[in-house]
Amino acid sequence: MNTIHLRCLFRMNPLVWCLRADVAAELRSLRRYYHLSHGMESKSVDTRSIYRELVVLTIND
Repeated sequence: MNTIHLRCLFRMNPLVWCLRADVAAELRSLRRYYHLSHGMESKSVDTRSIYRELVVLTIND
């Protein structure tokens, strides 16, 4: 499933928008934990691929 297909799902299904917000909040928490545990306050963590995988896994369940 590609990102274009996911964007279409987000537009059509309000429940997926809620799910997307929950996943985004979880990723922010993971990113903060990563920074704290690795001592990398200034380095940005790219969570786009993790986010895509989480959304695909959730949609497939």
